[in-house]
Amino acid sequence: MKILYALLLFMLSILFIPFAISQESPPILVDIGLHNFGNCVAIAANDRHNAVGQCTDEKDSTKKVAWFRYKSGNTTYTLLPMVPGMPCEALRITERNQVYGTCSSTDGTKVPVAWDGDQPSIPPIVLKPAMVGTSPDKSATVKSVGQTVTVGQSFKEPNLKGESMAVYWRVNSDVAVPITGSWDGCVPTSIMESPTNYNWITLNCPDTTGNLKAKIATKKPGNSTYVITALKMPENSTRCTLGNASEYGRVLGTCNFSGGISRATYWPTPDGEPSVMKKEPDDKSVSAYINAEGIKLIVYIDNAGHEHDALWDIHQGKVIEIEPLPSTSIVSTAGIADKNTTVLINTRSAEKVNQGAYLSDSLKTVGIGFYKGGNASHLQGINPEGTFGVGSAIGADGKRYAIGFSIPH
Repeated sequence: MKILYALLLFMLSILFIPFAISQESPPILVDIGLHNFGNCVAIAANDRHNAVGQCTDEKDSTKKVAWFRYKSGNTTYTLLPMVPGMPCEALRITERNQVYGTCSSTDGTKVPVAWDGDQPSIPPIVLKPAMVGTSPDKSATVKSVGQTVTVGQSFKEPNLKGESMAVYWRVNSDVAVPITGSWDGCVPTSIMESPTNYNWITLNCPDTTGNLKAKIATKKPGNSTYVITALKMPENSTRCTLGNASEYGRVLGTCNFSGGISRATYWPTPDGEPSVMKKEPDDKSVSAYINAEGIKLIVYIDNAGHEHDALWDIHQGKVIEIEPLPSTSIVSTAGIADKNTTVLINTRSAEKVNQGAYLSDSLKTVGIGFYKGGNASHLQGINPEGTFGVGSAIGADGKRYAIGFSIPH
């Protein structure tokens, strides 16, 4: 009862504070994609400002190539496909320049792969499904990428069908290692590796009734296996799903309650008591991401049904709403930096003009503007330090350019 009483006092003390709109000049957008394609997008970047993405031929959408861009020298390379002539996508990049994505096999099936960005002339490693005993699984998919470990699912049948288990692959290895050790249908949603060599993997696992249970897999330094812990559920909740974990095992997720109400939920440790974000009796919220500082990116829906993107700072007991650009609404968020409160968002005006924006250090919304006389920009990702954003922009020539820009601090 003491815990529930303290939790109630916390929820009643939450403050909602709006951001302001900045008058800062938009950043300089730089074309970082391949130049012989008409449709390019940058997907992710690391703290070296190296980036990855893909380009599609403007006349043949089946011709899709993955690329890697070095900040040093402003050089962009095409990453080799798994099968010559077949399409590939680059989706994630680590600080070691390991690139993860998918390539199509000869029959068109998408297969998870890993490239060494420092050696773009070498074909990718194919991340194989799990081998349990003498019976190999038939397909696999990547869900999240860490610095030394990549997590995903392995399926008994082709095309990501049939029973599945959660697995991980070590850097430069194609061998899938089971996380939970059984075909339990658990879906990993994130991998966090701390400076102390602890690993945390968040898992959404179905129970016998079909409801999802929030679990976390923990591996201590020197251990070869993960310990699975079921997170405590808030009182009266029916199911919980996890977004990700931050350093030191802080976990963010969304829990569902009766009446169709969902609320962002935070666990300070894998065995800690959950805290639920609540301001009004019938409000709703869903979690998106928690960074290393413990700041949580959420979507808050008030009693009137209006949607607000916000940052939830549980340590200060407040939720800070993110203001869109003037005369626009926020249509999506593209991520939050790991080391500060820089957030990338995408906005749309009443005239359906799309423009990316970010939150400055002074917690003000700054539009990134447009590129080469165009009138549309869209953001996809931010590096962990919050100093470099990537996405795409349409120029006056109608082509879509992969763009990157430095975020001032």
